[in-house]
Amino acid sequence: MTEISNFKFLCKLTGKCCIHNQVILNSYDIFNIAINLNVSAKFLFQNKLITYIINKNNYWMDPVINLGKDNVCPFLKTETQNYLCDIHSHRPTVCRIFPLNYNLESKDFKINSVSRERCLECFNSDVSIDYSDYILLSDLDKRIKIEEIYRKFLVEITSFGYNLKDIVRNDKKKKIFFQIQETLYEKYPGSMERNLEFPWDDIKLEILDLIHFS
Repeated sequence: MTEISNFKFLCKLTGKCCIHNQVILNSYDIFNIAINLNVSAKFLFQNKLITYIINKNNYWMDPVINLGKDNVCPFLKTETQNYLCDIHSHRPTVCRIFPLNYNLESKDFKINSVSRERCLECFNSDVSIDYSDYILLSDLDKRIKIEEIYRKFLVEITSFGYNLKDIVRNDKKKKIFFQIQETLYEKYPGSMERNLEFPWDDIKLEILDLIHFS
C-alpha cells in the first residue's frame, strides 16, 4: 500500500456525496447494514433499499444502494441545515473510503477527482487529515481485506460460467446463478439472526456446493 502523508478535507455535511453517487456493496456491507438496522438482508431488497445492477465487465449482478427516482441515498437524513447519514456507524466500504479511491491491484489510495469536484466546500478547508488516521478511524484496513477476498471469490464464480452472459442458454446454470446471488447477498442475516458473526466461510461453502454438486 502506498504511503501518503495527508490531505485537506473537512466534511461540511452538504449531503452532496450521497446524491447521484452509485454505491456498490459487497456481502459484508449488506450483512452489516442489516444487523445494525435489526432487519434481515432480504428485507433490504424487498423494501428496495438495495437493488441490483449489471456489471458489464464481468456480467455479474452487483448489489447497490437504491437511489430511487430522485437519485438520493435512502439513508440520507436532514437535520436543520445539515445532511446526516442514518447508517454512518455501519456505512458501506465505498462510503468509508470517500473521498478517496482504493485500487485493488496497486493497493493504494488516491484522492478521488470526482469527489473533489462534487464536494468542493469540503476540500476548501484548512483542516489537514493524516491518511493513516483516516484509514484507522474508518476501519479501512479490515474493510479492504474483506473486499479483496470478496472480489477474488467473484472471479472464481464467474470463471465457472456463472454470469449473465454464460447462463443465457443454460436453464440449469441460470437457476444456480440466482441461487448463488441469493446466498451471497440476501440470505444472511435471516429474520431471526441478530447476534450472528459474518458467516463468510459458510456462504462460500454453500456457493461452492451449488457450483460443484448441483
